[in-house]
Amino acid sequence: MPEKSTAGKNAIRIKEESILFKILRLLAEEHLISLEEELKGKELLQKEAEV
Repeated sequence: MPEKSTAGKNAIRIKEESILFKILRLLAEEHLISLEEELKGKELLQKEAEV
């Protein structure tokens, strides 16, 4: 079986990196959303404690 060309290997690597970056971005967004929800919850608790 012939070796894949360097260009072909690079294309595959770029595609794999693109997929990994998409996954990382989605995980980061999910983490930020949960941090925002946690902060909102703490703000609500603090407001309730002040009342």
